[in-house]
Amino acid sequence: MLAEQETDSWVPVTESDKAAVLAELDYLLQHQYFNQSKRYPHFLRFVVSHALEGVRETFKERALGIEIFGKTPDYDTAADPVVRVTAAEIRKRLALYYKEAEHSKKIRIVLPSGSYSPKFYRPVEEDGISDLPLLATEEPSPATAIRPGQVRQVSSRARVFTVLFAVLVIAGSFLVWRMSRRQPSGLFWSPLLSSTEPVLFCIADQEKDSSIVLGDAADPRRQSVINVHRDEVGLSDLPPLINMTGIMQVRKHAYHIKGTSATTLDDLRQGPTVLIGSFDNSWTLRLTQPLRYHFANDPEMTRMWIADRQNPDQANWVRDSSHFTKEAYDDYAVVARFIDPNTDHFVVVVAGLGHGGTMAAGEFLVASRYTDELMRQAPKNWDGRGIEVVLQTAVMGNQSGAPRVVATYFW
Repeated sequence: MLAEQETDSWVPVTESDKAAVLAELDYLLQHQYFNQSKRYPHFLRFVVSHALEGVRETFKERALGIEIFGKTPDYDTAADPVVRVTAAEIRKRLALYYKEAEHSKKIRIVLPSGSYSPKFYRPVEEDGISDLPLLATEEPSPATAIRPGQVRQVSSRARVFTVLFAVLVIAGSFLVWRMSRRQPSGLFWSPLLSSTEPVLFCIADQEKDSSIVLGDAADPRRQSVINVHRDEVGLSDLPPLINMTGIMQVRKHAYHIKGTSATTLDDLRQGPTVLIGSFDNSWTLRLTQPLRYHFANDPEMTRMWIADRQNPDQANWVRDSSHFTKEAYDDYAVVARFIDPNTDHFVVVVAGLGHGGTMAAGEFLVASRYTDELMRQAPKNWDGRGIEVVLQTAVMGNQSGAPRVVATYFW
């Protein structure tokens, strides 16, 4: 990897140079790596414009937190690392952006590691050498270094390998296209699976005082009862968790699991999140509250329902206390995927009013016959930012029936 400091950066001085940098910034911020976020473009535009004006004393973490994110002057940067987290994500997205061939010959904007002061590099090539910093490179070893007499031969081989590579890419693309035609359900999970960050599964947990029986190592027949305080996870949330982490394993995508009580906003800012559970998962309630379909309840928690912000009189998706003792009843759930404005990452919600609804929602998301049909319903010009689905399922005993879609919303 060629360190950025090993290549001379460019300081735009003339007004035309500055205008060229700003034009590249405008173009860059329209890319999908940036246009689905409010935080990243705001941050990058601020530091670039100030760098062009020569105002670099603001490039301190606290100053940026105050100027960009509206923090108070005495805010705790250790407890609220929004500046560091945002800058780290921008660095990764810039690297991915300039790695694409179509952007490799443009003015390059770089946010160096450990700094909030951007650097600029010109795309001009002189004598076949560009002053753009390389994203990845390897120094040729003595055995593979090109000598003057080998230039034509190596170039010929390079052309052959380029052709073979192109054929493989075309064939591979065709196979991927064929697979995507047969498996449109992958479209639902693609924003999470394409992320460079691990997926966080946030599952509802409950603190509980209980006791456990432990055997004596020397004499297992001798047992002791120990009082403990521990977190417990509902068994009804485990099937959705196991099935969805299975998707991550099959796709070889990193993930980790945390309980609601141990999850912080900073955790959610690190990458995509899957939230399992509704009223027992405070993050589900907080992040779905602004959505069209969200959860509501009476003060006594004897009646819970899924509310429709566009149809507030709707009262069909309800579970009340009488269901708690019934062997058979209807349960309802919300399945959603959207970009949360507080984290700038995709969030997937798998949440029923009761355990039956959550289990049905989990089944819905891992069964291609359901997600296939959902993705086919997407509007023609839908940009993929958000989906909400309300599901109904019949619950008998502790088992949920097949999920049935009763409402959908795309935005």
